[in-house]
Formats: sequence, structure tokens, C-alpha cells
Amino acid sequence: MIHKSGFYFIKTIFLSILIVLIFIIIFRKDKKENYKKKNKILFTCTSYISLEGKFEELYKALVLFFKFNDYNSIDRFIIINEYSKIDTTNKINFLKEKFPQVDFIQKKRNEKGQANSLNIIINILKENNYDYWIQWEESWFPNRNFIKDAIEIMNHSNIDQLQFTNDWFNWVEKKRRHEFKKYIEIDRIPGNYSDENINFWDWKKDITKWPLYSLRPCINRVSTMLPLGYFNNSPEKWPVQFEFEYAYKWIQQGLKKGIMKNPPVERKENRKSTYSYK
Repeated sequence: MIHKSGFYFIKTIFLSILIVLIFIIIFRKDKKENYKKKNKILFTCTSYISLEGKFEELYKALVLFFKFNDYNSIDRFIIINEYSKIDTTNKINFLKEKFPQVDFIQKKRNEKGQANSLNIIINILKENNYDYWIQWEESWFPNRNFIKDAIEIMNHSNIDQLQFTNDWFNWVEKKRRHEFKKYIEIDRIPGNYSDENINFWDWKKDITKWPLYSLRPCINRVSTMLPLGYFNNSPEKWPVQFEFEYAYKWIQQGLKKGIMKNPPVERKENRKSTYSYK
């Protein structure tokens, strides 16, 4: 009888251990699958291809981007073309043929201006539950593979915007820079960022006071930027003040800025800003 009881005891212990091991295996599998879960990513590029040289810049930027990067890690590509009285249908059709993975949005007359382009993008981000947004402009060219590293940095840090260009490297003193293996995190300048104190941060007199957020090529964490709302599309805020005011809202929330080391994106030399065209 004692022998039989002992047998049932050992059997019970064995079954208990087996059940625990099964739960551990299932838990680890689920955790591994969640870790490997693909992020949902949107790539957008704003352009003005009716202006001289902009079509060529956009074409080169896309060629280099797809040359260096695996576009399968990105869910959707969108080019948003600025409204113009000049018909650019043939140019857009050419780009569609060369880059079938890219969607094109042709803006209407009542959607003129970069702020409106960005607000169109914000609506797309809201409606489709993206994790990250890669933003681009046509005059920036990649020089190496970098998207995989950028996504990994975002997945394993608290960075809200990771910039791909070399801005800030010469503007920020060392005490505000935190070195990591593949990127640098930058602290904001200590100070009062209340609504009432916005004029103190006069970037026109001192560019180093710019509140970190930028429209230059980068990847953004969508969950922390959407609560900031839309860009101000008032004509008097163009061409730069609308960006500054959004950046100020961004910095008010204490969001984090990073820059990739060995910046992978360069601007065309002697490029002409859209707002410098007459």
C-alpha cells in the first residue's frame, strides 16, 4: 500500500513538472513571436516635381533608397506631390512605372503648402495604426543601408525621433550628448518651455535654440507624436515658423531626440529650397 501511494505521489510530481515545462515553452514561444513581430511602418516623401530639378532629385533619392535598403520592412511608401498649375502627369506616371511599390498623392489647390502635406500624412498615420513614420524630402540621398539599424534602435530605446542627417553634431555641447553604440541621444537645453516663454527660444537669432524636432529625414515614434495634433497651415507661418511651433510642442512634452552615428543621409550640394523658387 505504501509502495502504491509512493508511486502515485511520484506520478503526480512528474505530471506537475511536465505541465509547468509545457507552460514555460508556450510562454517563451509567445514572447519570442511577439519580439519578432513586424513593426508597421510608413515611409513618406514630400516633393514639388513641377519645380526645376525636383523631379530629378526625387528620382535619384528613390533609386538610392531602394538600392541600399530592404523595402520589405516598410509597409507603405507614399510620395505627396505639391499642387501646381503645371501638369506633371507624365512625370508621375514615369515614377509609378519605375517604382510600382510607391503610391502617389497629388495635392489639390486647397491643399497647398508643406504644412498641409504633413497633415495629410498625420491623418494616414491615425487611420492605419502605424508604429513608426519615416519622413523624407526629395533632395536628400542615402549613402548606405540603414533602415534595419534605425528600426532596431527605435525598438530598443526611448527615442521618439531618430534623425538620419548630421545636424546637431556641431551645435550641441558634450554634456547634452549621450553616446550609444549606433546613435547619440541629445538632451534639450534646460529652461522654461511654457507657452508664455516661446519667444525666448528665438531660433532666428540663435539656431542652437531650435527645439530638436526636425522635418529632415528621420524615423518617428507615432504613438508619441500623434497627441501633438496638426501643423499650423496658416500662410503666415510658412516657410519655417510652422515647423518651429510644432517642434516647440514636441519639446514641451519631453520627447527624446537621437541621431544615427555615421549619418546615412546627405543633402545634394547647392540644392535649392522649395521656398526660394519664385
